[in-house]
Amino acid sequence: MTDEEYERLAERTIRDLGERSIKVTPDGRVSAHDAAELVGRSYSRLKAWRVEGTGPRWFDVGGRVHYSIDDLLRWIYYGEHAS
Repeated sequence: MTDEEYERLAERTIRDLGERSIKVTPDGRVSAHDAAELVGRSYSRLKAWRVEGTGPRWFDVGGRVHYSIDDLLRWIYYGEHAS
């Protein structure tokens, strides 16, 4: 996938999230529950991946787990994971 194709896909995905009731913050973050819906896995599976260090990158904001849309898409399409 070229960078241009990825950018188009990312824009379309973010636009489509509103139709799925997934809340995206202005800086492009989603909650762990919304991330699970986006990647088609359960919340508990994402939590297990966080513990194992094998899933998408995540970060803690005020004691809550968040994922960036960009990190989720890169994980889905390129296999980039937390390290």
